[in-house]
Amino acid sequence: TTLAEAGGDNGQLDVILSATNGTGGPITVNFSRGGVAQNNVDYTDIGLSVQIAAGSDRTSIALTGIDDTLLEGDEDLTVTLTGASDAAISIGAPGIVTATVTDDENSLGAVVASLYTVTGSASENPQASGQLLAALSATNATGGPISIWYTIGGTASGGSDYTALSGTAIVADGVTSVAIAIDPIDDVLLEGAEDVVLTVTGTSWPTVAVDAFADTATVTIADDESAAGAVTAWIQAIDLSAYEATDTASIAVILSATNETGAPVTVSFVTGGRAINGTDYANIGSSVQIANSAISTVITLSPTDDNLFEDTEDIVVTLTGASSAAITRAAPYSVTATIIDDEADQATDN
Repeated sequence: TTLAEAGGDNGQLDVILSATNGTGGPITVNFSRGGVAQNNVDYTDIGLSVQIAAGSDRTSIALTGIDDTLLEGDEDLTVTLTGASDAAISIGAPGIVTATVTDDENSLGAVVASLYTVTGSASENPQASGQLLAALSATNATGGPISIWYTIGGTASGGSDYTALSGTAIVADGVTSVAIAIDPIDDVLLEGAEDVVLTVTGTSWPTVAVDAFADTATVTIADDESAAGAVTAWIQAIDLSAYEATDTASIAVILSATNETGAPVTVSFVTGGRAINGTDYANIGSSVQIANSAISTVITLSPTDDNLFEDTEDIVVTLTGASSAAITRAAPYSVTATIIDDEADQATDN
């Protein structure tokens, strides 16, 4: 027989004598209880005996399920006759019967798995973790763990931006949820805020469905290099002299953190000195771009060969700012290069 926790289906066991009770009084029949289902927990108290009234050959044991909010699966109840108050009565077959308490939480989709954001903000430095919660809508009382499976997305990368996740959250027996920590990894990359997005895909318990309205949760990791002035830009000499006809000079613009913003970063500068930009050397504009995934770029100074006796001329390049508020200039932010006039060299040789 079966009985439901909720919804009305009750069970009944009949205890029957092979002859009508003609003793003039009730006969007590004793029994024991067994199985996974617990008396007065999963079903209402049935005691340990029943009485068969005088003039009757039977009585019944009413089985009524107790509704709970536990995901426990269907549970069995066994009733085994053990004896009677009248020594003339022996136990015949069947002396044992099994009933099943059907768990309403165990019906398909009655319990759902969800993801919730507990702490949605995390940071690299100072290190502060985000936290998500993988949860069941009923307590896991199955006797073992239930796995909640999830995919991992977002702009942040596991293992480099945060400690890698397994893709499985395990809800232990006796609880409803488990926390998922998002632990940022500090780096020296200018990358901006990045997010970690988890989405539930299923569970190891066959009747638990995914909550379509709460299947995704997000943590955003703040980038400490993105704070105003956290990254510095400076200028460094590579080759500071060039001949008009045959040579180039070059200087590097360097960041203190690799650009991982997903786009180029522009660093602005002004030019000065006796040499004129676009006249004495090829026009270098007033800014350079540091590509995504790069930490530096080079400005090449290519002198213009002319027929003028000008003597040596200097070029002064001075950084002035950047397209990102996170970048500020730092010393040395200015450098001087020299153009050596080939006409002056020829006059000296002559």
